[in-house]
Amino acid sequence: MVAAALGSLANQSPDFRDYVLQFGTLTPLLSLLDNHLEPPMLHEKITLLRACSNTLAIFCQGNPAPSFNQIRSALPILRRLIHLNPPVGVIGDVCEDACLCLSYLSNGSAEQIQALIDADVCARLVMLLGFSDGKIIEHVLRTVGNIFRGDDSQIQVYHVFEHFLNFLVNNSSFLRKTCSAISTLTARDRNQIQKIMDAHIIPSLLYLSQADNYDVEVRWDAACALSNAARRGSNEQIRFLVNQGCIGPLCDHILCPDRKTSILCLKGLKSVLKAGEIMYSTRNLYTLIITNFDGFGKIEKLQSDTDIGEMAMKLLMKYGV
Repeated sequence: MVAAALGSLANQSPDFRDYVLQFGTLTPLLSLLDNHLEPPMLHEKITLLRACSNTLAIFCQGNPAPSFNQIRSALPILRRLIHLNPPVGVIGDVCEDACLCLSYLSNGSAEQIQALIDADVCARLVMLLGFSDGKIIEHVLRTVGNIFRGDDSQIQVYHVFEHFLNFLVNNSSFLRKTCSAISTLTARDRNQIQKIMDAHIIPSLLYLSQADNYDVEVRWDAACALSNAARRGSNEQIRFLVNQGCIGPLCDHILCPDRKTSILCLKGLKSVLKAGEIMYSTRNLYTLIITNFDGFGKIEKLQSDTDIGEMAMKLLMKYGV
């Protein structure tokens, strides 16, 4: 079939993809999809529909990514594809292709994110998080994480916290992507941190950050989400985090081999110490808790670090006991 052949050619490299797109192949591909999305054609030509959706996914991916202006005309069709029901079997494969497209198209500027929001795909994406298809959920979580990098008004379109909590509590296969999306939120501002707290997600992050029965990357990602909350949170939010038990995980991961996690944990502890200094003027209680977890002993080992050695030294000089 021509659609499959075009996809095979475009899949060779980004240059081949752009070469195929410059001949205007996207328009007839979208027209073909449009003509086969209603019964009886939907079921009679399902194999053709899958070939077209797969080619569309190929058109949307690659490094470097295709020009968004070249691809944005696909958004109305993608909206229809993700609404196909039930998302199982070959129809599920088509839905998966569409979700993959959206994960690529959302990975860009605020303008791209807004285009997805304007295309009215968000509510359906959130609904798809409740389905059991692993690949669909994986692509949707990636899209959610991308949208969380948008501005505050764009973030508000998502109400996904109950799904996040479900994935964290039920030992799902999506722990890393879920923690990563949460970490993106906690790195933003206090309003987003409060939403995470109100959704009762912090206890699950604390558990995951210390659970030996999970991959070490999961523990690191959970620790990063907690560290960002400590770095960006208000004094009262930090008090909540400390009362929940966040100091232990931050101290535990401060010397971990993952560079990003180590730096974030140190910065998180710095914020905790500063908050404790303000809230407990006579004696910083958070200093004592960090001491109990050998936090200062671990910070001492970072003094020779070329990137964060100076910060470690200043923390020891000011708060070390």
